[in-house]
Amino acid sequence: MRNRTGWQYAIAGLFIASIAAVVSYRDGLFVARLAGNHDDQAYLYPFLPDGLLVVRLLALYEASRAKVKRSRWAMGGLVLGISLTLAQNVYAGLAHTVLDAVLDGMVPVVFFIAVEVVLWHVKRGRGAYPRGTDSQGSPATGGGAVPSSVLEAAEASMAATVAAGNPWSVNGLRERFPLTRKQAADLHRKYVPKDPPAGILPPAGAQDSPAGNTGTAGDSGRDARTPQGVLAAPFNGRPS
Repeated sequence: MRNRTGWQYAIAGLFIASIAAVVSYRDGLFVARLAGNHDDQAYLYPFLPDGLLVVRLLALYEASRAKVKRSRWAMGGLVLGISLTLAQNVYAGLAHTVLDAVLDGMVPVVFFIAVEVVLWHVKRGRGAYPRGTDSQGSPATGGGAVPSSVLEAAEASMAATVAAGNPWSVNGLRERFPLTRKQAADLHRKYVPKDPPAGILPPAGAQDSPAGNTGTAGDSGRDARTPQGVLAAPFNGRPS
């Protein structure tokens, strides 16, 4: 089961973000009506600052997941969204008391952090298998870092199995991860070279039997460790 606890944390963060979003919306609606907007348009204004903030956070998340450079528009929109939602919430509080302004000023901060936590858990959930939860008995990917792609996850798992002395086969890699045969073969070749350097023995069971001694004990009626032509004393033609 993949990181159930992590998704529970994400749901908790989403719940907190929802509460902050409701409070922020009400503050924005109060400011819009205070400015003299009493028609249906007043209900739309509060969506703009928080909506801009969420859109820019999603853009930054996608840039991080795709490992591309962050857009300047995304970074600028993030700062602008934080500033706008903070301004409307603080102003709504100042219309009552300074203490209320402090409370309302906390709302966008909580909203921003909660959304960031949710996005982090989503990103983590889309990564490799969590530490210690591999379903097929493979070693967990080490280091505590979650690879951001299937190929990185396969490479981390391959490195772990090589270190454990029981590397994945090409077919095992393809069954464990959605790789093409070429990808699996290249990855296997990278960690398990066909011709190991001198002095390094192949894995257990991979060594050929010594020449001339491929049989096992009992194949010829004799002990495999007894040299041929050497018989016990009572059977060599001489009295004991």
